[in-house]
Amino acid sequence: MQSTSLFPQQGNITGKVTDKTLNEILPGATIVASINNTMKYAALSDINGTFNFKLDKGTYDISVSFIGFKNCIVKNIRIGDTIVNMNFELEESQQNLQMMEVKEYNAPLIQYDMAYSVSGIKGVKAESIHNVKRSSKRNAVTVSYIDDALELMDITNNNDIIIEEEEMSGKLTAGQLNDFGKWSLWKDITKTDLKNYQNIWKIYPLNRYSVQVESEKGIPVVDAIVILKDNKGNLIWSAHTDNTGKAELWSEMFNEKLSKEKIISTTYNGKEYSISTPVKFSEGLNMFKIPVSCEMPEMVDIAVVVDATTSMDDEIAYLKKELVDILNKTKNNYPDLKLNLGSVFYRCPDNSYITKKSDFSTTIDKTLDFINEQYSDEGGEEAVEVALDVAVNQMKWSASARARILFLVLDEPPTTDSSVVAKLKQVLIDAASKGIRIVPIVGSGEGYEKDRNMEYLMRSLALGTNGTYVFLTDHSQIGNAHTKPITDEYDVEILNDLLLRLIYEFTFVPDCNKSIDAKDMKDTMFVFNPKIIAHEVVDSSLLDKHGKSPEVKDTMLVVFNVDSSDIHANQDSIEEVVESADNTNEIINEDFRKFKYYPNPTSSVLNIEFDGEVKEIYLADISGKLLERFKIDNNMLQIDMSKYPVGIYFVQCFNNNKWLSGKIVKN
Repeated sequence: MQSTSLFPQQGNITGKVTDKTLNEILPGATIVASINNTMKYAALSDINGTFNFKLDKGTYDISVSFIGFKNCIVKNIRIGDTIVNMNFELEESQQNLQMMEVKEYNAPLIQYDMAYSVSGIKGVKAESIHNVKRSSKRNAVTVSYIDDALELMDITNNNDIIIEEEEMSGKLTAGQLNDFGKWSLWKDITKTDLKNYQNIWKIYPLNRYSVQVESEKGIPVVDAIVILKDNKGNLIWSAHTDNTGKAELWSEMFNEKLSKEKIISTTYNGKEYSISTPVKFSEGLNMFKIPVSCEMPEMVDIAVVVDATTSMDDEIAYLKKELVDILNKTKNNYPDLKLNLGSVFYRCPDNSYITKKSDFSTTIDKTLDFINEQYSDEGGEEAVEVALDVAVNQMKWSASARARILFLVLDEPPTTDSSVVAKLKQVLIDAASKGIRIVPIVGSGEGYEKDRNMEYLMRSLALGTNGTYVFLTDHSQIGNAHTKPITDEYDVEILNDLLLRLIYEFTFVPDCNKSIDAKDMKDTMFVFNPKIIAHEVVDSSLLDKHGKSPEVKDTMLVVFNVDSSDIHANQDSIEEVVESADNTNEIINEDFRKFKYYPNPTSSVLNIEFDGEVKEIYLADISGKLLERFKIDNNMLQIDMSKYPVGIYFVQCFNNNKWLSGKIVKN
């Protein structure tokens, strides 16, 4: 592929035209690029419905038309030194069928699956578009001359679909795997499906120590330094507490042999506190209650690291729009936070550049402009490890922050050379020790083995830094095919909503001087309802194995609030939530007669009563991270919430193949 960087005054625009109703390709659709209503270039989609042409730098309106369909016009598309990928779904229009009369077609009345070349088919005469028959196998109708096609573009009406440039955001779909919420499943698949890739990267996030740090008044202590050491004082792992006051520490991350005797310490405001006999996650949380005042950092650092090689051609234009839109929404949604943005784009050694950096700035337009200027080109052995090192160690992360989030957007893994693996390990250590949460966002696949290899690496980086794993899906029909991850099941959301939800989960902290009012909270853990596109069952054998006594579901979507007028449920069931005067919440379901928890809000004991067969109940935090798992012997359970800091929690149980989940406010 010839590099577009050889044409500094031009950029490419590519895409596909399809019938929105039948989801079939439209060969011979007319694509027109214009500036101020003056046509600058026109082209036809090929036999596969695709188009690819160059434009001079500038801002264009792109119009797409096809006989019998509403015209689609996308406004203000900026063409620079870049490849812009745009897909068009056209809607049928009976009005256009009645108005248009076409004299000549290049490929009339042929089945598209029988036509291997539009250019190789001779034109024939036709008096009217009414003679064209159409079926579920789309007949290819192609205007023989662009001049004739442009005449059709002049026939516009109120049914034309006009899309502004910013509407490119909100199109991509994605899923999330929170391996902290399905911990036993993660440990299982690393011994089976992902074992080979574990050995390639030699990264083993399995021996986990979870730490909770809170003040004496039960407020989470944010951004405290937490360290795991051996009994000789040698450092094993270092991390920072997140917005819920929790930190994740790892032993034998790189399969090294370490002493069994360990110590966990936390340092805040220059004072150190320690636990001499820490326990692994399977045995519980390591709890610190320290004498500190409530100090909530206002700074939130967000870095966006993006693969800018040609493999990203199919999705980078949409991803850029998503990122810009998400960052703008974050600024507007949280005016009280100090938002600090930065970005790194990367390619490969021997390309025109390896990395480009825009360091952190509270002037967010600086970062947004930088993102908009970047484009995909060139290729080779992609420098993921170099980009991560630049982002983690060369950017100016805040000394004190409520959250430090690194979104890593990519579709190919780095090489597995020993030097690359060593650098990735060091970057993982550095990111964790600085409190940087890595959130990979994985794009379209490059083949099964390469995709699985990258999946294991990305999920390991997320676990090692208290992050989460995000992956694009085929539901948007944008870009090439996406490989499903190794898991039991997951929900598909709009990527835009999913990332906004994660930012909220990673930044929410309770007000030190004000109790959380359950009635003021939305029905889910975040401030808006997600749009669930689909529920995907990937491996029913894993679902059978872990689904009957599972750990907390990763997306926590079946959540109910005290407000019965604002109920949110998943596609499987709708429950009713009833609140009584004594702050009791009751979830009622025809298959599961009662699930009652009280008092809510609570400052100490939470009582849970239920009818029906329940073997286990789970307690999770705001991000869906499992905290405790309770074996059930009778129809009542008491949970001591006093040991947890102020915040939002969830109790959840599984009964008759359905999840029931209730939100708890700890004050």
